Amino acid sequence: MRIEKGGKPTVLLSAPAFKEEAFAQAKIEGIPYLPVVVIDYDQSYFALIPQQTEKVFDKMVKALTTPTSELEKKIPGEVT
Repeated sequence: MRIEKGGKPTVLLSAPAFKEEAFAQAKIEGIPYLPVVVIDYDQSYFALIPQQTEKVFDKMVKALTTPTSELEKKIPGEVT
């Protein structure tokens, strides 16, 4: 979140169970529009995170290339 506050576009990856906490933390940090991409993984399989990230790559690109003014219209910012 510090990177986003510094002016660099970022996207937050979150497990489904922590999605609401991600939105809450972004709001607390003053960036409620921070895009959140949910990756589906089982906590016992951290080795699979790279493959899961590949599945949401297009969502990540969309989040990083969407103007902030558009992201602010979709608070909280889950990218679908």
